[in-house]
Formats: sequence, C-alpha cells, structure tokens
Amino acid sequence: MTMPRRVFARVLGPFLFAPLTSSVSWLARAQTAAPAAAPAAAAGRTEAAKVTLITGAVVVNAPDGSRRTPQNGDSLYEGDSIVTGGNGELQAEMVDAGVIAVRSNTQMGITKYRAQGDAEDTSVFSLLKGSFRSITGWIGKNNPARYQINTPTATIGVRGTDHEPLVIPEGSTEGEPGTYDKVSTGGSFIQNRNGGARVDVAQGRSGFFSFRGNQPPRLLDRTPAFFRGSRNEGRLEGLHDRLRPQLEQRRTQRAQFVRTGVRPAGVNADRPGFGSRGGNGQNRQEQRGQNNPREQRQEQRQNGQQQRQQNNNRQGENRQGLLNRQNENHPGQQNRQAEGRGAENRPGAQNRQQNAQGRQQPFQQNHNGENARQGMQNRQPQQQHQQGQQQHQQGQQQHQQVQQRQQVQQRQQAQQHQQVPQHQQAQQHQQAQPRGGHANERDEHKRHN
Repeated sequence: MTMPRRVFARVLGPFLFAPLTSSVSWLARAQTAAPAAAPAAAAGRTEAAKVTLITGAVVVNAPDGSRRTPQNGDSLYEGDSIVTGGNGELQAEMVDAGVIAVRSNTQMGITKYRAQGDAEDTSVFSLLKGSFRSITGWIGKNNPARYQINTPTATIGVRGTDHEPLVIPEGSTEGEPGTYDKVSTGGSFIQNRNGGARVDVAQGRSGFFSFRGNQPPRLLDRTPAFFRGSRNEGRLEGLHDRLRPQLEQRRTQRAQFVRTGVRPAGVNADRPGFGSRGGNGQNRQEQRGQNNPREQRQEQRQNGQQQRQQNNNRQGENRQGLLNRQNENHPGQQNRQAEGRGAENRPGAQNRQQNAQGRQQPFQQNHNGENARQGMQNRQPQQQHQQGQQQHQQGQQQHQQVQQRQQVQQRQQAQQHQQVPQHQQAQQHQQAQPRGGHANERDEHKRHN
C-alpha cells in the first residue's frame, strides 16, 4: 500500500529536509548564520561529494538541524539535504566519480552513501521537489541495484546513466503532480515504492508516475517542456562519455586508499574521498594524508625507493655504455681472437655476444626490471647503429687484409717468373761448356795432322 503523501512529508520531511519557504530572504538569513555551523556538520560523518560550482541561494542542512552555506571545494556528507532558491544551483563531484547538478527550487538529500570501491558501495538520494541531473559513477555502473532515488511515491533505478529525475508536488501549476525521469544516456526505471508496477525508460525517453489515483508508471510520448537546462549546463555535456573510461581506475584508487590510508601517486588531496578541507570524521584513514606523521614517513620511504631505482637504472645505463665503447675500441683484437673458430669467425659475432652480456648485467643489478627493459628498448636503435658501424669497420679491415695477402702473392709470383729465365740460362751455359771442349779437341787434332 502506498504511504499517503501527507504522512510521508510529516514523518520523513523533518529528518531529510529543512522547511523551504518561498521567500529568498529566508535563504539569505540561513546563509548568514551557516558558516558557524559548518565545522560541527562534518564531525563523525561520511564524505559523499565535493562542491564544484555554486550560484545563487543554496543552503545545506545537516541531520542535527545545523545549516551552512556551501562554497566551492566544500564537502557534502551522508545525511545532508540541499535546498536551492529560485536562482540557486549546485554542482558536486561524488566520491565514486559521479556528478550531481541540483537545479533551482529543489529539495533533495543524500540519504545513504558509501563508496569504498567494493561490492557494498551504496548511493541513495531523496527528492522531495524540483530536479537534479545525475551522471552516475562506478556505483551506478558496477552496483546498479544499490543506486536509487526515492521520491514520495516512487523509486528510480539506473543502469549506468545520465538522467534527470524531477518531482512536481501537489498544488503546483507547472504540470501534473508526480515523479518524472528523463534519460540522456543509458537507461533507468520508475517503480512504485511498494515494489509494484515498473516502467523502463530508455535513452532519449521520459517516464512518469502520477501522484493521483492508482495509475501505473508509464512512458511519455515526448519530453515535457519543464525539463530545462541551467545556465551552467554546458559543463555537463559529454561528461558521461569522458568519465566512463576512468571509473575503474578511480574505484581501484579509492579502494587502495581505504585499505592503506595512503593516496595513490597522482591523486590530489582535493579529490573527494581522498582527504580534503572539512575532513571525514567517520573514515579516519581519509585524514592521514596531511596530518599523520606515520604516513609522511611512509611517503618518504616510498620516495626514497623510487630514487634508488632511478639511480640503479642510471648505473646500468653507464655500465652498458662502457661495454659498448670497449667493443668499439677493440674490434681488431676480437676479430683476431675469432680467427679459426668456425661459426664464431663471422664478423661481429663476439661483439653481439658481449653486447648481450652488457644488456644482461643491468637487469641483474636493477631491482626494477620493467624500468630497465623500457630503457633498453629506447637504446636499442642506438646500439644497432653502433653494431652496424663496428661490423662495417671489421669488414673494411678484412678487405684490407685480403688485399694485402693478394699483393704478397702477386710479388711472390713475380719473383718466381724472374727466377725461371736465370735458371734456364745456367742450364744452357752448363750444356754449352762440354760442347765447346770437344770442339777445341777436334781443332787441336786437325792441327797435329
């Protein structure tokens, strides 16, 4: 059975919302007294969001009845209700990386909120009148069953959505009283608070559940004209698509911070949920970032480890550079050692072996192997160029050696050609001497006769 509207307002209204009068002067008086109550409002409560934009008259009410005027950078907490005047608007970034943009003339509250990066994360809002645009974070994406918006008669759920719930109260002349929801991206549904009839609202459509009678929720043929963007609507255009790829990283960072109390590298303390102005009394870990000496010492140790890793990387680079220079300065000696060794006699074989050993040495001494591998990848083109130069030089030296050996062989052949005619002359002379002796004897014999 549906709770009567008057009973709902009488029972839950005082707890969730401060009364809103139509007079802007009431908001002005609340804004004047609000700053003094702000410190007490943060005590012992869970941070849900951080204000990123304020215009016009806006007041935040705490469950204890205290009021404060939010400023850019202030935190919003579980249990806070937000009241905007006729020219008021508030935008805030949620801890789960979602965004809410509260329109003018709106009463809404952060009923329950938990964003610690696990399956228990919950986001529950209340909307009594007016409207706000909601771009869901990782809770709406990963835990859609634990994200909902409650109105006096209906519950709105989402499926990773950029949507705008709106409530027109009884007696308003703006339109038919009831709960509306317009979906820009993703999808949502409107369901009777008692778990009865439900209607799914697709992207680009609007749904409605009337306050009057027993009519079930239904889809509208067109989006009503009272859905109007604010002066700062441009800040939200395309934001759903920009946030979507970051949600898993943001969830992991938040879970790490909740577990260790140490902000991950690159995460600013001003991000909601990571320690900020206003603090968080419930999650003691979120205050460690700036105030706890133990965390400061831990951060110093981490910085020291990173510095040592960088030093090791530089030492590895220096050792490898020295080995490369040694290889460049003694290519001839390596070639002489490689002669007669079969496969190792190929040009540059030993240089490649020594370069491989040089590349292994930094990995053995470097505690951060990944950084060293990245450094090696950056230096590979230079090493390949150096190896190419070494092989070119070795090739030139071998070519010169071949030319020298050819020249020696040519000189030896020339000397052999010169020696052959002299040898033949000697043989002819030896042969000519006997023939000359016999001729003399014959001449002498003739003279005697």
